Amino acid sequence: GSDGQRRTEGSYINKSLLTLATVIQRLISASGHVPYRDSKLTRILEPALGGNSRTAVICTVTPAMQHFSESLNTLKFAARAKRMKNKPIINEVNVTGGLSSEDLPLLKKYRDEIEALRKEKEELEQLNEQQREELEHEKGQVEEAKSVLHQKISRYESMIVDLDSMSRGAAKRSFSFKFRTQKDVNNQLEAG
Repeated sequence: GSDGQRRTEGSYINKSLLTLATVIQRLISASGHVPYRDSKLTRILEPALGGNSRTAVICTVTPAMQHFSESLNTLKFAARAKRMKNKPIINEVNVTGGLSSEDLPLLKKYRDEIEALRKEKEELEQLNEQQREELEHEKGQVEEAKSVLHQKISRYESMIVDLDSMSRGAAKRSFSFKFRTQKDVNNQLEAG
């Protein structure tokens, strides 16, 4: 069950730590083959331990007496790790060193092409920004014209309503005027 799994897991951890100690010992003594591939831990730590890098190892210990042997082994491991010396150097790439004289014009052509593409990109971005600003300006003008048209429509609608009411009033007046006029005419005819 789970007890067997813990035991198996513990044995893998112990094997990895033992291999790590062996690798550090070989790096200190600079003797022969360094067994990085003997465990996953040392394979992962290979660039940090023997590569072109600075390495820091942090070890934790406890002052409890019941863990004295583990703390002592940890301190011994830390002492060995401290003696390990890496000599990191800055990686430099010499571009022209690996190129033939035939490749240099091609490299210059590609650099010029890249620079031309960068300039074209900048010009397109500027043009895009100008077009965006013009579009915003035109949009503002359209909104303003739309507002003016709405005002005119409202004014014309109110004028139509006023004219309609005036024409109705005028029709009533002219009818009554005609009626009076006809009455007046009849009165005049009877009187006259």
